[in-house]
Amino acid sequence: MKKLFLYLYLCLIAQTNAQNIFNLNDVRAQIGNTGIHISGTDSQLSVPKINSTSMLYTSALWLGGINKSNDSIHLATEAYRQNGYDFKPGPIDLITNTYDSVSAINYNKIWRISQKTIDDFKKDRLKNGYIIPNEIKDWPAHGTGNFSYYLAPFVDVDNNGKYEPQNGDYPKMKGDFMFWWVFNDLGTHSNSNSKAIGVEIHGSCYAFKNIKLNENDPDYAINRSLFFNYKIINRSLRNYKNFYAGIFNDIDLGDYSDDGFAFDSANNQIIAINTDSFDSVFGKNPPMMTCQFLNQKINSIKFYQNNLNPVNGNPSKDQDYYYYLQGKNKNNSLDTQKFKQNPCDKSNIISSDIRLLSSTQKGDFNKDSAFDLTFVYSVLYDSNKNWLKEDCDKAATTAQKIKSWFDKDSFPNQPNWSLGQVSNQTYSNRISVYPNPFSSYLNINIETLNPTETAEIEIIDALGKMVLKQTTDQILNQLDLSNLSYGMYQLIIKTNNEIQHFKVLKQ
Repeated sequence: MKKLFLYLYLCLIAQTNAQNIFNLNDVRAQIGNTGIHISGTDSQLSVPKINSTSMLYTSALWLGGINKSNDSIHLATEAYRQNGYDFKPGPIDLITNTYDSVSAINYNKIWRISQKTIDDFKKDRLKNGYIIPNEIKDWPAHGTGNFSYYLAPFVDVDNNGKYEPQNGDYPKMKGDFMFWWVFNDLGTHSNSNSKAIGVEIHGSCYAFKNIKLNENDPDYAINRSLFFNYKIINRSLRNYKNFYAGIFNDIDLGDYSDDGFAFDSANNQIIAINTDSFDSVFGKNPPMMTCQFLNQKINSIKFYQNNLNPVNGNPSKDQDYYYYLQGKNKNNSLDTQKFKQNPCDKSNIISSDIRLLSSTQKGDFNKDSAFDLTFVYSVLYDSNKNWLKEDCDKAATTAQKIKSWFDKDSFPNQPNWSLGQVSNQTYSNRISVYPNPFSSYLNINIETLNPTETAEIEIIDALGKMVLKQTTDQILNQLDLSNLSYGMYQLIIKTNNEIQHFKVLKQ
């Protein structure tokens, strides 16, 4: 009997998702380790320097596609969990393609790592008496049992494929501080009432900090941005078509009744703004908030209302969710709502308690394939600016700045300047990559490459597989990449003096 109670207790723990507070720069957020990545009873997402009130009630991942073998819908969605869960914490058993809630208990958590911890480890690990921090020692680089051998990313110093901190290996992170977690969608889908997809998802949340910037600096957006990355892997034995990935947002800028939304398709972002420049919570000149896709194109936007409207209300069955992922109404009709590109154009702006879904269409999603989705929340605020009357392109210019930082993997973060230290990583303007996104050909211009110098070009796919490697002594190089599948790739260019990383998207 005791064993039975223990088993039931462990199963209950496995069904309860872990949460942790992300608090690095100006942004404070409560992060979850399954499909709902921002939610909770604390401060879901706020900027305490402005106001401790949350600006985002909840945000979640939606996935869905059609089984190629029988045309059935497979979905995984969450929003508020009134009806239950579609996602579970932990990885998938690769032998049985099942989810074992007991075996996954050790993965029902959120791991944390900071750049300072890694820097100290690299600097001090060989000193007498140094103790490897638990954040590095316990990093979940490898799965146990039948789980994937490679889980959380790490830097393999000796290139032996094993995570061995005692030999100098350490977590591979983004930003100055990062959370990492793993979850899946196997089991009963009590939210969407759909068949499971069979995906394993590696999630991360990260941010940068620059303590030298003041709030009037154009780069200050780095201190009010929170980044997310999902690596979505098809662990099932099924192949899918017409596959979509979406981010659901219920944004509340204080009093939600006077919020408006715009869709800036040129910069792949939605923009939430107060429509009358005064909010009962934030007061005069309330903040704007954006959600921007950085490595995928937003193909459709769908808003729906918090009611039982049969056309445009809360979804209740799998077909509803799938239509919403496609930007359609529940009756399969086209959504006639046309979002404005500019948030300050108040004509036809929606003002109510709206739930908003931004989706990217991936097309085919076959077994053993994977893709990444990276997006960022940014809060824009100036107590002296009425966004509806002045500097109304602030959201667009900020989005362009963040996208440039992301593509070049060069962010204006300097968290250690107060200690008299500066970053040892510098980037020159001698390498440019275009167009990005690209369709068939990618141009790489390596300026000032002298006759005795060579450059090595590598392209790596979402699964970490090198798909191209070549050496060049040419300043201008045109790569024919028409044979590559659609998706995000990492481009690495190595010269005699530097290494530069770029993210390039084939679409």
